[in-house]
Amino acid sequence: MKKCTINIGEKDYELVLTRNAIKWLENRGITLDTIDKKLLTFVDGMWVALFIANYSDMSETDCIALLEQYESEGGDVSEIVKFAIDEYTAFINALSGTKSKTKKKKAQITKA
Repeated sequence: MKKCTINIGEKDYELVLTRNAIKWLENRGITLDTIDKKLLTFVDGMWVALFIANYSDMSETDCIALLEQYESEGGDVSEIVKFAIDEYTAFINALSGTKSKTKKKKAQITKA
């Protein structure tokens, strides 16, 4: 898991995409498949999901206000969303066993 640090209003925010954040996205119907159908919902959802692990006291409205402030301060929201997409993809690939760079401990499966 990687992290991304951004500065908004002279405050640093450390953003990460965790398993719980991905479940939060999925519970709201936001997956990589929705990017073409609901772009604004997708972007907002990915942005909010990055705040879940470290800023659980923030509401979705607070997070979106930060997105707007970040953008007004010259921040590139698409760069942050790309980070979230890359982390989401890495998590899904690791879960499915594709494109994994590390060797995994093998389970021994036998008949009972």
